[in-house]
Order: sequence, then structure tokens, then C-alpha cells
Amino acid sequence: MLIHAVMNGLTSEEHLGLLVRLGANPSDADEFGQTALHATAQFIGHQKATRESAVVAANTLVGLGASCSVKDVYGHTPLESALKQIRHFADFDGAFGGLKARHWQPGRDDEKEAYELLLALLDPTQRAALVFGVLTPRQNHRLRFYTETKGDMARDAAPEFQSRTPLPSEDMEWQVPLWEYIPQSVRGEEVYKSFVYGWIQVLEAIKEIHSPQDSARHAPALPTVDAITRELVQGRYRYDHRYTDFFFRNGGKVEYAIDGLLDLAEESEDLEWLIAADDSLIAFLIRSA
Repeated sequence: MLIHAVMNGLTSEEHLGLLVRLGANPSDADEFGQTALHATAQFIGHQKATRESAVVAANTLVGLGASCSVKDVYGHTPLESALKQIRHFADFDGAFGGLKARHWQPGRDDEKEAYELLLALLDPTQRAALVFGVLTPRQNHRLRFYTETKGDMARDAAPEFQSRTPLPSEDMEWQVPLWEYIPQSVRGEEVYKSFVYGWIQVLEAIKEIHSPQDSARHAPALPTVDAITRELVQGRYRYDHRYTDFFFRNGGKVEYAIDGLLDLAEESEDLEWLIAADDSLIAFLIRSA
């Protein structure tokens, strides 16, 4: 009953809760062993409004007592079914290049609901183990390693510029960490010192948030877009606002650094690679919160 309700667009506690109060079991499965939570995974490749409804339905069902650990006849939990759907669309895009599945357009805006759904489908024990509510312990460890090393490299390898003279942007690729994650249309053919140093300060700010120099003064936190921006503006340590202002005015974004660090930290063969967050999308900080 609940599966049919979800498949027909009923997602709220008002509707699904009524069915439960009338006797429907939130964890009941159909002949394929799939529950209403499994059904939410089927909407990952649909239009944005439908994906948002799937997230609402999953959270509602969990709140009504639906189990996240029920396996269907294929041995998949709801979370694994959702991952299978995501990989299906990712494989499609990889195989057909510029062609996209009818409703699936890769990119953070379209990823947001998928990651929110994954978080909703996590077993409570899995959710309890997440660091900052979105990162697995191993992923957090890997992210810390890269935030620290790239932050240190950025500070130590800052290139020398002549006054008011730009340098070839391609030269930065072997000097400045994660430079390749800034789109070519943003970094251009030539780049000025203020833009490069603004980027370096972004990496330093991420390191300070996730791996603070003085942990007694403030605790480590998830380096989200908002947190990084606040750090640069109200920094506990000194940042040159001329550089950060120039960087942002000329198309620079914190998200580029986050994407680079997450790519380094993720392990695509694990379920972990999808569980991360940035508060503007999600993670991915890590492509989710």
C-alpha cells in the first residue's frame, strides 16, 4: 500500500502517516522484496520536483518507523538501490559522452537531492558514525590529510610575480595546488597575482576550518562554502582581503577548491564516496549537508 502511495506522489506525513495509522506497515515489502523506501530510489533520474518529493517521502517513512536495512530479492537495501540508480546514470553519461539521460543532468544542483536521499536512507547506526553528520570516519581522515597538505603546499609554493605583470595561467598548474579545478574560462590564459593569492588563501582557510592550528581555541568543523567564506572575511588568522576580493570579483569560487579536495578524498568503489556535504548543495562539501 505504501509503495503504491509513494509511486503515485504521496510523500507527506499527513498522507503516509494516515495509511500507517490505518494499518499499513512502513517496512512491508512487495513480491520483489522492495519496500516503500526502495521505491524512493526510482525517482533519482527524474525531474527536480520529483527528486525533492522522493527525499520528503524517505524522511517521512523513516520517521514513521520504516527500516533502512530491509533487503530486496537482489540483496539490496534502499541505500544500495539508490546507489545503483546513481551509478546507472553516471555510467550512461560516461558511455554516451554529451548525451544525457532524459532527466539527468550531472552537476551539483542535480546532485543535491540524490545526496539528501542517500543520507535519509542511511541505517541509524551508519548515520551515528558520520563525522559532522555527513562524512564517514575514513573519509574525514582522508579529507583532513588533503586539506592539510594542500593548504601547506599553497602557502609554501606561492609563485613570484613582477608588479602588475600577469603570468601564464598554465604555469600555475605545476606550482599552485588544485589549480586545474578552476575552470579555464575563469582562470583565463594569463593570471594576476591577486587572483592566485586569493585562491591560495581559500585553501589556507579550508585547512584552518578542518584542521585548526589551535584546537583549544576552536574545534574542527566541516569546511562548507559558508564556513570558508566567513573564515576569509572574519578570519581568526590574517588574510589579505585585497586578494580574496579580487579572486571573487573575477569569478573565483570556494566550490572549486571543495570539489578538488573531495575528488582527492573520495573512493569511488565505496559507498562512502557519496556521503559528504557542502551546505550550499549539500556534500559534495563532499558533494551533501
